[in-house]
Formats: sequence, structure tokens, C-alpha cells
Amino acid sequence: MDDKNWDAYLQYVKNMAHVQGYAPLTVGGTDHLTPTTYENLFVPIPAYQELVRTYPIPDLSSAATAFRKAFAIMDWLTENTWYNGMQGEALPDDSLQILSFSVGKGFGNAINCRHKAIAFTDLLLAHGVKAYPILLLSGEGERRMCHFAVHVFCPEERKWALFDPSFHCYFMDGAQAVLDVYQLRELFLDGRTPTVVGYSFNGTKECKEIYLRYFIEAGLTNLSTWENNTEERRKDPNDRKYFCSRLPDLNQMEAERK
Repeated sequence: MDDKNWDAYLQYVKNMAHVQGYAPLTVGGTDHLTPTTYENLFVPIPAYQELVRTYPIPDLSSAATAFRKAFAIMDWLTENTWYNGMQGEALPDDSLQILSFSVGKGFGNAINCRHKAIAFTDLLLAHGVKAYPILLLSGEGERRMCHFAVHVFCPEERKWALFDPSFHCYFMDGAQAVLDVYQLRELFLDGRTPTVVGYSFNGTKECKEIYLRYFIEAGLTNLSTWENNTEERRKDPNDRKYFCSRLPDLNQMEAERK
């Protein structure tokens, strides 16, 4: 991979440790958010067939569980695309366009956390793994921080898991239990620190503490997802999907399996 301008971005993120004014983690209200449903989030779209054909994932057939499939897909996405949170390229919420722009290209074609989360979600759904992107947004203020991650349903483990494809990781507690987004928030609110499994910042272990403080912990204050995963609003980079919906009930998927 080409590392052009990567050093400058790495230094920018390192400097975030000196930025003041980020609001502490609280629990934001959800009354202003519109409801969504699993039916809306998992609508199959024609693009999934093309994603599978165009971007084959090595070793995916040997992944025995949804969790293993998710990690294999995240491996592939990390290996083949760069992450840049400052990427301002006008890309739509269309994974085929996102991947065409970024796969196999250098840091100049890096994609931001929104792009990574949407591409990861679509690849998961294309391969039969239930998932949806989550917007993590900190409290009010001039330096409000946002980040995108992905909820993945793992029926074999009978739970949801929060994956972050931008930093190639998921989260566990002290008992080595994989965490969903609400469990991760409660852990931070209790003054504990999660185990970050698989962390990679463009192939390095740099900025892990900054990542936890500014990208994850602060953003767990406000959680939302898109209204649906349909092809609506996916083609225009200036009119993208709204992330204004409440996360659905995490217990519903497991209840429907029984």
C-alpha cells in the first residue's frame, strides 16, 4: 500500500490527545429519534449480488459462525482499503462506489468511518450476516465528535457484537465476553476499560488510547442508525442516508430465532 500523506494524518490524530472541550460520556435521549425495524435494516438489494461477485473474500467459506465471517470480512476490508477520518471525497452511501474508489488504492483513496461502516455492513448482509451501521455521537459542543461502527448479529453466540472496521477491532469485558454497543457504554460508565481485540490503525498499533477516549467513549453518548438499508438515497453524495433512527430492540432477533 502507498503511504503518501499517512504520516501527516497519523500526527494529526496523535495531536487529538491535547484537544480540550470534548464532553464526557453520558446517556443521550432518544425521544427525538424515529423508530426503525429489523425488517427495514435487512432489506435485500440487488447490489449485494454484485458485491459478492466483484469482491470475493478469501477463507470466508471456512468461517463456521457469523462472528468468524464478520472478522474475515473485516480482515479483507482492512487489508485492501486505508482509513482516513478526514477524507472529504464526495462519495455516496453506495458500497460498490465506495469500494471501487478505495480497494487496492493508496492512502490518497482512503475512506472515512462512514464509508467503512457502510461497506462492511453491506458486505456482511451480502454474505448472509445480519448487521447495521451505528453513528456514535458525543455530547453537545463546538468540538462534538462522531464515529461510525457496526452492530453484527451472532446467532451462535446468541448476541450482538460491536465491530469497528475503521480500526479493525471488537470489544470484550474483563470476563472475555464480547460486547454490544450498550454493554460497552455501561462498562465505560462504570469506570472500566474494555479489551480492544484486533486493533489496527492502518496496520499500526498507534493511538489506541486516543481512539478509545475520543472515537469511542465520547461517542457512546448518542447512538443512532439509518432508517433503512434500501437503495434509496445511496447514489447522490450530496443527499445521503439519514442517521436519525433509534437502534432496534436487541432482544428481538434472538426471540425470533426461538
